[in-house]
Amino acid sequence: SRPPGSPDRDPPPSAMAASSSVPAPPQPPQQWRWLPTSGQLMVAAALLRLFMIGVAEVQDRLAEVAYTDIDYQVFSEAAESVALGLSPYEGRTPLLQADATRYRYSPLLA
Repeated sequence: SRPPGSPDRDPPPSAMAASSSVPAPPQPPQQWRWLPTSGQLMVAAALLRLFMIGVAEVQDRLAEVAYTDIDYQVFSEAAESVALGLSPYEGRTPLLQADATRYRYSPLLA
């Protein structure tokens, strides 16, 4: 016999599962709700990086003073030498042969 006011039958299993499910995670405090999610930050960072690469390319082509530093070019050519199985100190390219821009760093950096 059932107590007065109780349903004539048992609740469906889905209703029981919903009531015993894991509670929802707590919401962040109100002052933090304006913060972007990690996915939004990643997308914004990628877009900013692409924008800055574009700015560097335009400035390198048009401006008298290049945006990218000569060290970047020296490191890139030295890394290319290492990738080809050569020493970064051999002076494979004119940039690496010039005394002012010769590769002088640790080979691990290349």
